[in-house]
Amino acid sequence: MHRRHNSRSRVAAVTTAVTIAVVSPLFGCGGPPLIVPAPPPTIPAAASSPAGRAALALAASTPTLSSSIQVKDDTVRRPIHGATMAEIASELGVDRTNSDSDYDGTTATSVQWQFAQTHLGDSCAITQIIVTLEVETRLPTWVRPAHAAPTLAQQWARFLEATERHENGHRNIALHTAVAIGQSLGDEHGLPCVELDQLANASARAQWELGNQHQLTYDIATRHGETQGSRWPPFIGSP
Repeated sequence: MHRRHNSRSRVAAVTTAVTIAVVSPLFGCGGPPLIVPAPPPTIPAAASSPAGRAALALAASTPTLSSSIQVKDDTVRRPIHGATMAEIASELGVDRTNSDSDYDGTTATSVQWQFAQTHLGDSCAITQIIVTLEVETRLPTWVRPAHAAPTLAQQWARFLEATERHENGHRNIALHTAVAIGQSLGDEHGLPCVELDQLANASARAQWELGNQHQLTYDIATRHGETQGSRWPPFIGSP
């Protein structure tokens, strides 16, 4: 966690810029998938819980962003080779004997918030709020051989679409969290500068921690995207 204070003088006011940066856990999705096709999973009970419904709703919607929210996206696509279901699974790193197998896709987010405190009279007000969200998404991309079966290509397309949809859900939750952080900072005012600084940062951290909990709940409710179709090989009975 990084914290920096800068101050500068103004006529009739003193403004202090405060920057806070925090990093979320890495959210791995869609796996580790099984080498052997399996029946579709049951929907977890968490999906119908209040927390699960809230997380799924956030994942399914993209919030409107104000000019104070800045988003930096970085999507990395890892080439996957193979002409059969098993070869693709091997390239994805599927290995049920290895508990450290890679997920099909991952999303990592970090956020930094910055604001200014303007001293007016006996209290301070928060202005110039900027929340910067960085989202790094890692996805597989199949380098299809010329002799690969059309059915395999169709299965891969459905799998990749589901994986991208799941990862986008993580991004949406992070966007909602950034918006909530900006709103929480804007709600704080009318306190001495030191107290306002502490309260504002505590409120923002609380929103970030709540957002991380939504992310974890989203993965539990979707079995890391498996219930959405992000699973290789496809489930038995999948088209």
